[in-house]
Amino acid sequence: MPSTLYRPHRHQQVASVVDLDAARARLRRAPRNQPRTLLVRCATSFADETILRHIGLSSDTSLEDVRRSLHIAFSVPGDTPTPSRFTLASSDQGRLDTAGAIGQYLHEGGDELFFHWGLWRFTLTLLDIYPRDDATPRALCVAGAGDFAGEPFDVAAINAQLLGPSAVENVLASVRPEVVDIVSRSTSMDFLPLLQALDLSRPAELDSFDASVAQILNTLPREQSREARDAFWCTILALSCLVDETTTDDVTESAMAALGWSADNGSSYSAGQIKQLCAGSLVRLASVGGYGTGGRSAVDKLDIYRALLRVK
Repeated sequence: MPSTLYRPHRHQQVASVVDLDAARARLRRAPRNQPRTLLVRCATSFADETILRHIGLSSDTSLEDVRRSLHIAFSVPGDTPTPSRFTLASSDQGRLDTAGAIGQYLHEGGDELFFHWGLWRFTLTLLDIYPRDDATPRALCVAGAGDFAGEPFDVAAINAQLLGPSAVENVLASVRPEVVDIVSRSTSMDFLPLLQALDLSRPAELDSFDASVAQILNTLPREQSREARDAFWCTILALSCLVDETTTDDVTESAMAALGWSADNGSSYSAGQIKQLCAGSLVRLASVGGYGTGGRSAVDKLDIYRALLRVK
């Protein structure tokens, strides 16, 4: 379940939510004709500034659809017709067939492709390749820096357009209302791709669990105040990324800050303080193996998080 979550105050980094070594091992075993997710660095320059977007694209995406994704990711003005084309070399005067797939041209890390829009030239560099499944978005902006054409970089707005209104509606329809409220209020965070990748419409595999697990999950969160309940859901969303502890804490802190919560002295909550706000629920979650060191496998934990996040 490859996916990523943008971290707003570390906006030039990609927060990985997969074990890269394991992903590459699976990739080597996967059928050659199976689409992959290509992590592509898309960059252009204005004066002395480099404007970039990191975009995940399915390898079978046509160049025409890549063009649309680039227009969205860079907020390219669409009010006036402007010549555009793809080339294999920066100074190439030719034109690639836009019906061809991007995976035909980007095979290995470091491979480049060039997109020309008017006098602008965008360099597309393949950074990495990941396995994908049916729940993986076909196009997803995972990070970026710099404004283009006077439009500020807004990863949440970009991904809402990339996913499309019907996809957003379908994703949110499977999420419990309390979590939908958090997604709506935390405008600087981009949880939609994560929720889509979790594929909440798929039943959680809790059959192999003790019957008490579902009963305990149905009692969460135990806290009553809005602040404490928000703390719990921010923690669950961060845990669902399946990243290292530092990144999990970073996402948790960013999410609570995006919701407007702060400590009594006005400073942002630390991850430890956030966990303390919902300690009662986390103790119960740990009792079924969904929190803390050890516990269940990553696959089992994902099923626990799906059961918590999906609409009842």
